Amino acid sequence: MGRTQITGVQIKDGHLYREDLNTTTTGKAVVTKTLAGQGISAQYTGVDEGTGDVTLSIDTTSSITWNVIIAETNTLASINDHIFLDGTAVITITLPSSAEINPGDRIKVTDISGILTTSAAVVDRNGSNIMKLAENFNINQNYVTCIFTYLDTSRGWGIEF
Repeated sequence: MGRTQITGVQIKDGHLYREDLNTTTTGKAVVTKTLAGQGISAQYTGVDEGTGDVTLSIDTTSSITWNVIIAETNTLASINDHIFLDGTAVITITLPSSAEINPGDRIKVTDISGILTTSAAVVDRNGSNIMKLAENFNINQNYVTCIFTYLDTSRGWGIEF
């Protein structure tokens, strides 16, 4: 098998598959793939096709730069916004409509007011799914932080607490 180049579309659901790697049948092959802006690289070393190891490493010098927003009223989020909810009534955060899976667009929302158990914040999906559901998401825990990461068109936004 000749050499091939690994591409972002070959990284499925966050996994690299052996068939996606650059291998040869005549000797040692080494492939390194860095995901732009993510600080992740994969290296494959093997003496023949179907053998060898895959090593994933994370570059800790690469990180997301968050845009800090203090939201006291309804807010339209942009990619890489870290929105601090500081209101006295229900606040709606509208997710961006133009998110992309690569590099995995993110929005972070943090309650700093401590009122969400009585006045939940609404995260408006803006046409995309949230956790595969065509529904808005309510945040109703005081002082919680949620990270919304765009996964793909069918799943939409995933949530990390």
